[in-house]
Amino acid sequence: EIKNYGSDPLTSVIIEWNVNGVAQTPYTFTPTTPIVQNATAVASVGSYTFTSGVVIIEANVKLECDNTLGNDTVSRQFAACLGKDAQTTTLTINPDDGDYATINEAIEDLKVSGICGPIVFELTSDIYDEKIQIPAIKGVTETNTITFKGENAVITYTGSEEKDYLLSLDSAANISFEGIVFEAGATHDVVVDLKNTDDVSFYKTTFNAPVLTNPTMILVNMSAMNNNISFVADTFNNGNTSIYLASQKDNLKAQNIQIDSCVFTDFRASAAVVNDIEN
Repeated sequence: EIKNYGSDPLTSVIIEWNVNGVAQTPYTFTPTTPIVQNATAVASVGSYTFTSGVVIIEANVKLECDNTLGNDTVSRQFAACLGKDAQTTTLTINPDDGDYATINEAIEDLKVSGICGPIVFELTSDIYDEKIQIPAIKGVTETNTITFKGENAVITYTGSEEKDYLLSLDSAANISFEGIVFEAGATHDVVVDLKNTDDVSFYKTTFNAPVLTNPTMILVNMSAMNNNISFVADTFNNGNTSIYLASQKDNLKAQNIQIDSCVFTDFRASAAVVNDIEN
């Protein structure tokens, strides 16, 4: 919106604008009728396809007789969400030339922007040296889901942070993992940790622990309340316990825990320990 604070009517105005500091094509606005003193008019400067994340748009009026832009400039900040309503959006995670170089970069966009349609992240067959934590994501529903898909993409972690898990989901929902290999190190306590999650699935996923490792290592640990969790055609190698579902509090029961067509090899104690579940 443009307001004329001067005494002379405005018949034409050049509007300069930028997105995240990148200058866009200036727009010449010619109102239907001249903008008289203290009157306003609405100008549309153009269109722009936003990428996800924080966006800052800045626009200013350019007048040859006014070189002070401070009182002629407006700036707005917002976050653009990922997705296109009902249409599935596919994004790549590739250290060389993907939409994202790392998994954590993609998750940061999810946390900042949320989603407005189903999202599929395709991982290339690389080794991703990352410790990953996924919280609740805005916009996720039964139809607006998030899928991480990778043909033998390997997630491991060799950094200096505490090696308590490779992947942690805390209050996350409607997330799927397909064809990914989780490769734990010798000092990891848990490979995948689920806490207060809902509608999380693992399909053709591999969970690996090294042989002769932490004698108490759990490959998949489910604590607090987790519902609608499925493991289908997955492989669990080594570790102490492959799947562990802790006892629930206040007589609550986890709902719909599915383990179907999975392979368990060389576990130290148990393939699966489940407590307080229904279905």
